[in-house]
Amino acid sequence: MDSSQGNLIPFVVAVLFWVRRRELAASVSGVWWPGLGVVGLALLIHVLGFLAQQPRVSMIALFLGLYGLIGVVWGWRTMWESTFPMGLFAFCMPLGNFAEPVTLPLRMVSATWTRVFCHWVLGIGVVQQGTVLSDPSGKYNYDVAAACSGIHSFVALLALTTIFAMLTLRSLWRRMLMVLTTVPLVVFCNVLRLVVVVLIGRAYGEASGKWVHDWFGFVTYMAAIGALLGVARALREKPSRTSA
Repeated sequence: MDSSQGNLIPFVVAVLFWVRRRELAASVSGVWWPGLGVVGLALLIHVLGFLAQQPRVSMIALFLGLYGLIGVVWGWRTMWESTFPMGLFAFCMPLGNFAEPVTLPLRMVSATWTRVFCHWVLGIGVVQQGTVLSDPSGKYNYDVAAACSGIHSFVALLALTTIFAMLTLRSLWRRMLMVLTTVPLVVFCNVLRLVVVVLIGRAYGEASGKWVHDWFGFVTYMAAIGALLGVARALREKPSRTSA
């Protein structure tokens, strides 16, 4: 559940290789034996992952080994040109317990800002106890669980933003700025969803709020994509003028 976007990444990588096929074909220089060192490192990482019973480590070894084989067969320049597409395989990694240091702060920030917005902007009393938001009269009680922290949207949007920034922007600072925009945008969309859940729960009961919680994420996700497109439009480079 925390890495379902990983099912699409291999297809995205294949498309990127197809789009850049001419550059990759032009970079082929023949067999590059030092690439075997990368393959050997990948084998060592896999053995360590097997001994520690950590499938995630073996996944890293698999992608690193494929990257090294590209260098062995087609040369170091082709290996370098394929760094970005191959690096996207990182988004296939399931986070699991490794996401806890990120999910808890995200849960606290989302819950706090939801309470602040409801109190100071909407004039609605919301009681916050850690990551739990409840009505003072007990009409609803919602726990901002790990699955509701925004980590799923963050990883998916980070992958989408990274791909879009690399394909449409040339300067490094513009790419970095667009990628960094993902963080506040995810927090904003998560707070927006929680505010709507609180409003619906206050008006129609806790069950209705939970129904909105399950389905309103599609709305906020589309809003996030629209906002990212707006950021990309603002950051796009102007075509250079050539003198006559």
